[in-house]
Amino acid sequence: MDERSRYDKGKPDEQLPKIKFEYNKSVALHENSSLNLLRKFDHYFHSLTDFIQKLPISEKGKKYIWVHSFIQFYDTLTPAEDGTLTYGIQTKWQLQQFIKDFKNNFQNLRLKAVTTYSEKLKKMPTNEARKKIGKELYRVRHKEILGEIGGEPVNGWEFFLKSYLLNEREYLNDVASLTKDLPPSQLSAGILKAPVIALFCSLSNEARLILREESGSVSDYCKKVCEHFNLRYSDRVRQGFLNSSSKRNIQKVMEQILPNIDERSRKKIHEHLERKIQPNQKLYA
Repeated sequence: MDERSRYDKGKPDEQLPKIKFEYNKSVALHENSSLNLLRKFDHYFHSLTDFIQKLPISEKGKKYIWVHSFIQFYDTLTPAEDGTLTYGIQTKWQLQQFIKDFKNNFQNLRLKAVTTYSEKLKKMPTNEARKKIGKELYRVRHKEILGEIGGEPVNGWEFFLKSYLLNEREYLNDVASLTKDLPPSQLSAGILKAPVIALFCSLSNEARLILREESGSVSDYCKKVCEHFNLRYSDRVRQGFLNSSSKRNIQKVMEQILPNIDERSRKKIHEHLERKIQPNQKLYA
């Protein structure tokens, strides 16, 4: 068995490769020489490279982690246990510190990835977010099923990912169930006019209910809001986005749209309107 396969054998994806320092006494002198110790460090970094390549992240992310690790491993002045500095990792203690820092940084990257993914889901229309989650769940479940018949098993990160995605999908399903069955009388063009929908889109942005991207167009944003709340989009909605805030339209938003959306969204819009409307005005005429 060669050096590299010894580190890889039986290694789960989510665990860092390990390096052993216990040697047979008959070869202890030879193995503990500086040259052979550095060779073992090189073998460890090769195993770490394999670990990075198997991470469920983008190629750009893998390259970033690898380059950062390479620099820390070989091309940085590194404190040793006796307080001196060496160029790169040259002692067992330095390697242990590297592994500790790598684990901490890796956990922070995972947390950042989950937070970023969650923010992207919040900005998407409900149906689009559900489709994206469905694709990710299919991938994890497909690997899980193949693992049961001898394929590569899912790792700890993927177990977490499955649980996280199921939770996000459950929330989106709840939102969808509250918004998909609006009464036809309130969706008809004769009652729910474009300026009323335009005002609701504007209020959704002002109340930070659905965030509008700085570089995004008004039409794209209004389409996203309409899809999310099952409202009818037209170009007149875009045209009225900035100039539909009349008392009459506010009243229609309160009476025709808010009662038919989920409680969290209704509350945010209502609280925003209370702050926006002058104290001597009433929300309900």
